[in-house]
Amino acid sequence: ILAATTFEGICLSFFVIYGMRNGVDYATASQILGTGIMGCLLFFYPIGQLADRWSRGGTATLCAITAVTFSVLTAYTINHWSIWPIMILLRAGAFGVYIVALTTIGDRFRGTELVGASALVAICWGCGGMLGPPLAGALIDQFSIELVPWMMAACYAFALLALGLNRWTLEPKHSS
Repeated sequence: ILAATTFEGICLSFFVIYGMRNGVDYATASQILGTGIMGCLLFFYPIGQLADRWSRGGTATLCAITAVTFSVLTAYTINHWSIWPIMILLRAGAFGVYIVALTTIGDRFRGTELVGASALVAICWGCGGMLGPPLAGALIDQFSIELVPWMMAACYAFALLALGLNRWTLEPKHSS
């Protein structure tokens, strides 16, 4: 959840500026972002199907790898027609992790535990949304707007690290 909201904050706050600094006009950069947001909706059902039929952890991992890969590709395709499908696939991967995480929470918890888990989701959402853009902005001010794709990728690199530490599953480790 934290990866998704941090990614979202960075993407919504800085992608258009990144595009403009790389020669894309304001309207086109906004349309690319909007197309990514709307286009990723096409993938929500297939991602859910994959998570139901294969595995939650595997699907989250595949989505996180997709998000990292396509975030990096934006650095090389911002001025090419391929940025349009790349942005759709990037957003689909990024929010695929979020979808699978919410599904896993619904599978795992019931009653008051589900209420507590939902509260934690809200806290993570708030933290990612409040901390992501200012931290990214500080890094951009210090270094360059060219960091935007790499910061978006970093959100899901950390998610992959967390999945790896949890043995590629979204289920908590049980102590014996």
